[in-house]
Amino acid sequence: TAFLADVILRYPGPVIATTTKTDVFALTSGVRSQIGPVHVFNPQRIGGVPSTFRWSPVDGCENPAVAIRRADAFANAVSQKGVEDGTFWSAKASDYLRAYFHAAALAGADLRAVATWVAGASPDEPVQILDAAGAHQWALTLAELTSEAQKTAATVRMVMSRALSFLADPALAASVLPGPDGFDIAEFLADAGTLYMIAETVTEDAPVAPLFAAMAVEIHYQAAQIGQASPGSRLDPPLLMGLDEVTQICPVPLPVWLSDSGGKGIQVCAIAHGEAQLADRWGDHGRQIVLDTSSVKVFLPGITDTRTLDSAAKLCG
Repeated sequence: TAFLADVILRYPGPVIATTTKTDVFALTSGVRSQIGPVHVFNPQRIGGVPSTFRWSPVDGCENPAVAIRRADAFANAVSQKGVEDGTFWSAKASDYLRAYFHAAALAGADLRAVATWVAGASPDEPVQILDAAGAHQWALTLAELTSEAQKTAATVRMVMSRALSFLADPALAASVLPGPDGFDIAEFLADAGTLYMIAETVTEDAPVAPLFAAMAVEIHYQAAQIGQASPGSRLDPPLLMGLDEVTQICPVPLPVWLSDSGGKGIQVCAIAHGEAQLADRWGDHGRQIVLDTSSVKVFLPGITDTRTLDSAAKLCG
């Protein structure tokens, strides 16, 4: 965390910083406000620091490609540790979630409608919305959910319910409702802004981990698109994604990102508590990809001495 704060202080471009405490915000936000606007997304109000905006994952899902991207992020952020064929269940959950997201957007609804449908209420409503809009294939996909074998349907619903479980807390649910205080990603990137995403890990994973992952995925996608349309075919100045506690509060597709983000003008600095956490989240193959594609790897087990950490930060540049 100390290393990440040092990098953020010196970074010239836009920054995303995920953390489980407010220390990074306290250490760096004052300096970062001199570079560009500072934004905070802290649905759990950790340390009493309020969010500066709300973000609705359903916004934009009238576009099927956006619905697919959001659904993938939510479904894949649910930990499948100890679950047999976890990748299969995540993929199936994404198939249904994208249809629910698309239906909610077409109906002018929000994430609460998606959670209601996932729970099994009004199963015909999203199917009818999709059919009326001409999205017949996705309507058929949702219809299949009611005809799935009982065990299969129950497992898929469990994955979807876990992805949306944070909505049970009214304060967390309020953070994803549409409102005037939204977040413009393109503007954030152009203004070299700083976004602090703060979450608490009550259990092994933060309740808002799927939400944080979906937001980070959307920012990464838009940054890549804007960068590739620029004269140099990469974002300039580049975006820094400082992902502290990446496996627990913002489980993005790190093995994929590390392979090509640099060439798009996106620098990823991911921090985890060792290789075991990486393997728990992305499997042994994913863990190895992260290690192979990371330019710097420093392991400091149990070290809290400030001078040692400062030396490590200087070594890493």
